[in-house]
Amino acid sequence: LVRGVAGEAFQTPALIGEGVDPHLFRPTRNDVARLLRAEAVFFNGHRLEGRMNDVLERARGQGRPVLAVAETLPPERLRPNEDYPDAADPHVWMDPTLWAACAPPVAETLARAR
Repeated sequence: LVRGVAGEAFQTPALIGEGVDPHLFRPTRNDVARLLRAEAVFFNGHRLEGRMNDVLERARGQGRPVLAVAETLPPERLRPNEDYPDAADPHVWMDPTLWAACAPPVAETLARAR
């Protein structure tokens, strides 16, 4: 989604590649350094990146725009998460209508990054 909104105005590397379980991903030192150098950081949210919270908070603490993309949606549009009652089902990209609704907050965050 970020690549689609940003176009060629930003480089949009992904930290977690295809085939990697984001629930279990642990960032390396190089991953942390990349995040802390980024102009803006985007992640799904709703506990999908379970082991990334500390790093994401560090990036936010350094004044970088950090956006939990799926958490921009109104809670009433989301499915409940049976494992975590305080979070919604994080797999919102599987519903194109919901995922498209995340585009405006992504665009706003990209605009603040420049």
